[in-house]
Amino acid sequence: MKPLRLIAISLVLATAMLLAQPRKESVAPIIPLESTQIVKKNVTPVPIPKKTITLANLYVEPTDEALEIALYIAKESGAPLDIIKKIMWAESQYDRDAKGINKNGSFDTGYMQINSQHIALAESMDIDIFTPYGNADFAIYLILKNGLRDWGYSKSTWSNI
Repeated sequence: MKPLRLIAISLVLATAMLLAQPRKESVAPIIPLESTQIVKKNVTPVPIPKKTITLANLYVEPTDEALEIALYIAKESGAPLDIIKKIMWAESQYDRDAKGINKNGSFDTGYMQINSQHIALAESMDIDIFTPYGNADFAIYLILKNGLRDWGYSKSTWSNI
């Protein structure tokens, strides 16, 4: 046999003999330590408040077309521009194609999230609520008729911006 093979066989046999012998427990038992809290003297721990992220926290001013629409609605309805911008943010985040599906099966559309229940009336007024300016025109109609009541569902958001 070659010397390297002899060494390998010897190591295997020695390992097998060691493993075959009964083990003696010479390790001290593990005792769990009591948990300790490190607190600096004369320092009162202050809880870290959880920050809730809401649409109100993420508010940004409208630009481009969304700003044009907000200005148009405010001018034609007499509603304050800052409120119109906040309603648009709360309702659509300035997404002209925003669609919201409601539990009752209706849907909301556009910058101002005009509800589908108004489609027939809007069409009879020759207003297309699916276009940005048509959406704005029907929002103006609703504001002149009802004030901001039609956006009451999102008021907790837009009134806190």
